[in-house]
Amino acid sequence: MSSIIFVTYIFIAKDALLEVYTPQPKKLRDYAKLLQYKDTWWFNLFYAVSFRGFVGFAGYMKVYFINSYQADMSAFGVDILNEPNVKVVAGYFGVLCLFLELLLKDFSSL
Repeated sequence: MSSIIFVTYIFIAKDALLEVYTPQPKKLRDYAKLLQYKDTWWFNLFYAVSFRGFVGFAGYMKVYFINSYQADMSAFGVDILNEPNVKVVAGYFGVLCLFLELLLKDFSSL
């Protein structure tokens, strides 16, 4: 199946237009024009909230683990992997990877 997709891609794919490859330098004025659009401000707001939330959550995880497991940070690399829920999730992930490998495997070479 992957061979068919590759051959189809070779015949369908086209080179991009020349103007895509030529650099078009932008001025600061061009970037300032973007601030006139309402969608730009909404995108900036959502990005700031989501990224700040991720960074805050990642910083809080250290405090959470130390308070929950009463261990220093160097012990987490070894001890946290012995938790039963981690082993169950790792098992499910392994089975999922095997299933996807069988599902996506190219059987034409057999």
